[in-house]
Amino acid sequence: MERGSLIEPLRGIRKVPELPKEWYEDVAPGVRLLRPPGVGFDWFDVVLDRTTDSNAEKMLVDLGLTSEIIHAAVDPDHESMRLRHLGTSLLRLDLPARILVDTDQDYLLSIVRDGERLLTIRRHRIGIVEDACAGIVDRDSDSVSARSVMAELGDEFLDRLAPTLRHTANTLDSVEADGEGPRADRVERMTEVRRVLLGIDRHLDPLQSAIQRSLLDATARKLDADLDPLRGLQDRANWLEHRVHGQLDRVRVLSDREHVLAMDDLSTSMYRLSWIATIFLPLTFVTGLLGINVGGIPFANEQLGFWFVCGVLLLIAAGTMVTLFLVIRAGNRRKQPKPIPASEPHR
Repeated sequence: MERGSLIEPLRGIRKVPELPKEWYEDVAPGVRLLRPPGVGFDWFDVVLDRTTDSNAEKMLVDLGLTSEIIHAAVDPDHESMRLRHLGTSLLRLDLPARILVDTDQDYLLSIVRDGERLLTIRRHRIGIVEDACAGIVDRDSDSVSARSVMAELGDEFLDRLAPTLRHTANTLDSVEADGEGPRADRVERMTEVRRVLLGIDRHLDPLQSAIQRSLLDATARKLDADLDPLRGLQDRANWLEHRVHGQLDRVRVLSDREHVLAMDDLSTSMYRLSWIATIFLPLTFVTGLLGINVGGIPFANEQLGFWFVCGVLLLIAAGTMVTLFLVIRAGNRRKQPKPIPASEPHR
């Protein structure tokens, strides 16, 4: 099985929606000012593959971001993380394509909040921002805060994980049902599932930390309108984490089963080898005894001595095999549970 083949069959099923033109304004190549209904603050959306690296960095500097925030938000060597610097908070969410079932592109979504101004930075148009805009409009709210938008973006981010979790569960079902297939194939599929689940768990952690911090801020400032979406997002993130850990536990159980089956096969092989060794042990003793280089060896000068010894060895081997068979049969009979006698009915 090639690397990533676990999720290859479902690639490319997610489509990126288009926003209505009245919901955004093109500011520069790859940069839009989003204004969906209900959003009354500045929300800039930057798509890195729609512009050059130098133009993107210049635009982010013009938007007031520090070099530390810019580097943490767009550096391809970074992973999911949470960062606060000089009053600006960054939540970077990464999902490698190898743990996703609906796209062949890596997901990068960096959410930067500076006061009531929001910036989303993406490597590709992955649909999270577009779906979040549609979700905000579906709320039919007159005013949405930056925290509520971040909660909607986090919810859409979690939506990208659900298909992978369903697919890993189906893969584990097939591994559990495939008791007759090659063990190496089952072990390889379980290894791939474990790698995917550990990757999801690692990328969930920064989002959960950001949700907890946002909840504390909203509670301290008594922002009741932001508490419900943040709590809902927290519950969903915790539920997904619970599913990930549950599937990891299932991988461990199946791995233990494969280990037990492998040990059973090994014990069976050793049992057969012990049979062979027991049969050949007396034969080896006789041939070794007759092979010593001293005088007086029986049948040494007889013309048919070799064939006589071969016949004796065959008789010894046959007798050893019959004795082993009878001993094993008697042992199996002793291991069988004795039937419980039926109790006589009371008169």
